[in-house]
Amino acid sequence: MSVKVFSGNRMIDTVNGSVIEKKISILVENEIIVAIDSPDKISSHPLFENSEKIELSGTILPGLVDCHVHLIGFGDGTPGDVLVKTDDNLLAINGAQNAIKHLDSGVTTLRDLGAKNMSGYMIKEASNRGIIQTPDLIMSGRPITIIGGHLNWFGEVATGVDECIASVRRLVRDGSDMIKITATGGSTGTSNTRVPSFNLNEMKAIVDEAHKFQIHTAAHCVNTEGMRIAFEAGVDTIIHGRFVNTEGNLEFDKRLADEMAEKEVLINATLHQGRDRIWQLQSKDESELTDSEKEEIAVFNNNWEEATNVWQKVMDA
Repeated sequence: MSVKVFSGNRMIDTVNGSVIEKKISILVENEIIVAIDSPDKISSHPLFENSEKIELSGTILPGLVDCHVHLIGFGDGTPGDVLVKTDDNLLAINGAQNAIKHLDSGVTTLRDLGAKNMSGYMIKEASNRGIIQTPDLIMSGRPITIIGGHLNWFGEVATGVDECIASVRRLVRDGSDMIKITATGGSTGTSNTRVPSFNLNEMKAIVDEAHKFQIHTAAHCVNTEGMRIAFEAGVDTIIHGRFVNTEGNLEFDKRLADEMAEKEVLINATLHQGRDRIWQLQSKDESELTDSEKEEIAVFNNNWEEATNVWQKVMDA
């Protein structure tokens, strides 16, 4: 039996929505919280005497969940079209280090939504073997995409219903905990962000096959029509969920938003995506910024304002 007592001077109380700014102790038995109270009261508990006492210097809070990461990324602004040229072994090592950093920052569950070839699976294998300590890892492995589509260089390209079904089976065999689908283009240079990637029959084949194996599906969607196809196919999570028309302009589709809300489809809005890069640029003296960096900041700020307005409408749906 393992009994531990964690003590600190500050704790986030998520039940009452408050911050406790005083000495607090948490009694844990076999990874289950038994009691949370003042150190005096916890010290009188029958399990206290033989427990391991751990003093914490930071804030105590529940484990965080990061539902959208790409662990193999370097986090330095390197675009995917360049990243993919890196050797798979180095990507896996880098991904393992990133998983460790997540755990150290308080993330206890992490969902990786796309890695090259077998690199993502190797990170989880290292964690399962105890080689590295990581959050609980939910790995999609290689995203299913079309020829030239977003993230096609990760290695799982499919055309037609039969190949889509085969891709799901291959990913399940390799160890995917969920299936990631690129329903539209994205940052990949050869992809098209204004049109859907898969047709409805292909998308439905992927979703139905994944659900047969009782695993979750998530679709990258940066235009409205791709999002509509993903929704009609029964995808479990819409990623990004950008209401962008074929002309490339933000245009909220209330009917689609209402339908998704009615079906309680999960939406991973990724609103923070790219903000850290902008914050890094804004921390520079303006005289140090290049013209392209200034334009990058201006474009992001404009898109951010438009996106938050659209997502307020989604929240109201």
